[in-house]
Amino acid sequence: RDYSLLDQLKVRLITNGSLLHRPMVKKGIARIGAMNGEVWFKVDRASTGGIVRVNGVHLRPSRVKAALLECAGLAPTWVQTCYFSIDGAEADENEQRSYLELIESVREKIKGVHLYGLARPSLQPDAEKLSNVPPESFRRFAQRISALGVGVVANP
Repeated sequence: RDYSLLDQLKVRLITNGSLLHRPMVKKGIARIGAMNGEVWFKVDRASTGGIVRVNGVHLRPSRVKAALLECAGLAPTWVQTCYFSIDGAEADENEQRSYLELIESVREKIKGVHLYGLARPSLQPDAEKLSNVPPESFRRFAQRISALGVGVVANP
């Protein structure tokens, strides 16, 4: 605002939603929404085990969903998902189904899904276990998301 850039720049917050229970966080996200900004809400896996394995945190899927819905009610919200393999294996069918069920349940509240692969070497402790899924698998997963009626921006 001080430099008259709000009409030229998109304010964007990337979050995992873990602090959305805090009133100040909600207030900040609402301000982002009021200035035509957007939130990219990180969801890489949607089952309890998948969240622990990929993100190293113990979050219940129901809490992730509640935070995502709260966020989407405060500002335009995209789900940001990195889709990758661990030890050469992509997410199994149960994990994919958990993710798709989450996206389907919030599809009318979110703007869409930003689906991407590993663009650079990871700095995570288990980085050597991570790799991109084959292009066909990535495309197929993007299509499954799109089939739910959700817009997908895919960058393998």
